Amino acid sequence: MSAPDALPQATEYCPTTTMKRLGENNILIVDVRSVEDYSLLRLDVPEQIHIPLEQLEERFTEVPAGRDVIVVSVDGSQSLKATYFLMYQGYTSVANMKMGIRQWLKRDFPVTGDIAAWQQKHPADHSEGCC
Repeated sequence: MSAPDALPQATEYCPTTTMKRLGENNILIVDVRSVEDYSLLRLDVPEQIHIPLEQLEERFTEVPAGRDVIVVSVDGSQSLKATYFLMYQGYTSVANMKMGIRQWLKRDFPVTGDIAAWQQKHPADHSEGCC
């Protein structure tokens, strides 16, 4: 009995590359953070949908299959899980935003909401990251 085909390695973009990709047509951000987190702070981007990670299994069909998708979370770990889940479901143009919204904020990229409240909930990670 042979092992099932493994999924390819997930594509990951840093926030800087994500920001550059947002200038292209057809990019959709899928935010998989909690409802509370999403209500505090959102990326200020042209198109995004919010599907909390715990609801993704039931709601993944809301993500249009023909779109280029970048999945985001607080630090990139939950969005990486979501990226692999979507890949397993047959999505072929899906990527993870590594280091997540924390790094997005460090780069002073646009957001809407209460930055101070969000940062209080998610204390700064002082590690150096990408881009």
